[in-house]
Amino acid sequence: MKGKTMIGLEIHVQLNTSSKLFCGCPTRGKEPNSAVCEVCLGMPGAKPVLNKKALDFAIMVATALKCEVNREFFFSRKTYFYPDLAKNFQITQYEVPIGENGSAEVDGKKVRIRRVHLEEDPASLVHEFGVGSSSYSLVDYNRSGVPLAEIVTEPDMESPEQARKFMDSLLKTLNYLGIYSYTDGVLKADCNLSVAGGERVEVKNVTGFRAIEQVPELADEKAVRFVKEFGLKEYDAKVLSADKGLAGVFEDAAKIDSAIAARIVSRELFGVLNFNKIALSQTKITGRGISGLVKLVKEGRVSERNAKQSLIKYALEGTKPEEFLKKSRMLIDSSSLDIEGVVSKVVKENRKAFDDYKKGNEKALNFLSGLVMRETKGRADARQVIELLKKHK
Repeated sequence: MKGKTMIGLEIHVQLNTSSKLFCGCPTRGKEPNSAVCEVCLGMPGAKPVLNKKALDFAIMVATALKCEVNREFFFSRKTYFYPDLAKNFQITQYEVPIGENGSAEVDGKKVRIRRVHLEEDPASLVHEFGVGSSSYSLVDYNRSGVPLAEIVTEPDMESPEQARKFMDSLLKTLNYLGIYSYTDGVLKADCNLSVAGGERVEVKNVTGFRAIEQVPELADEKAVRFVKEFGLKEYDAKVLSADKGLAGVFEDAAKIDSAIAARIVSRELFGVLNFNKIALSQTKITGRGISGLVKLVKEGRVSERNAKQSLIKYALEGTKPEEFLKKSRMLIDSSSLDIEGVVSKVVKENRKAFDDYKKGNEKALNFLSGLVMRETKGRADARQVIELLKKHK
């Protein structure tokens, strides 16, 4: 009988802080051994001071993974002798970690989280291989002391696919919380494998406190709330909630009109960002700026075409939609337009299309309204144009 596969993970996540775990050295030194001090090198008399932001981030990880967060914890010295540890010990947590007894879900299966704890990263070793005695190793201590959160699971995963999905889900959560950087951060995993009845094998390196006390609302939970609270379609809710920034922009704009906000953010804005291959964080887009556009659309003061043009300008150049639309004279102002005159002109010049509409061809109506909107440079109210065309004889 084939034995059951059991997989557990020990995941080391570099926390997205600007300074190290116990000193003020930067976490992103450029030249080798340029971001070091007596603390991260372990010199005699050096006094480490805990990085509060790293602690906050570790508590966020533990809370997101439904762990019991310990109100009191302490650090231990893990002693070992290797060139990547100048002081011959690593500061980590063993007896009392940040969080314990958590869980996460993968494909409907519960994966137990044994512990989440903080520790410092050792230095980097660079091995240069030559011929004979010309081989050597270099040590860069810039990484020594960089804050890591270690996440240890129970052996609850039953296949490599489940392990990969767990990692994908975890990365999504870490990115959503803003505590891990895809571009600069390091994430390493040790994999513990065993088959029921056999020996375990470890595979190394498979490559404000109040807010912290609350359980963070993650992407899936937010999607469910968006459906319930705003009546969104499931697809739109998932698109919006998948990106924390987009979700925040939507919620601000939804105060004006949730349906219009959902359409503008999940489809138009999302499409503009994807097409131009830029992230929301790379733009000057804010919830307030999108709220202004939603208000204009709700009041019927901007056409869909011009609304999209304003989003492109906003994403690429940072010009707020209302400012761009006013400056470009794209706002609808029926009082200054002879819309009836434009409708009559378009019908006169396209009589066959108008006759086709009267015979029941709705596409012809859309064609004619498009000509009117082009003639007025999008400053007419599309709904008013449709009504005037329908009444025209």
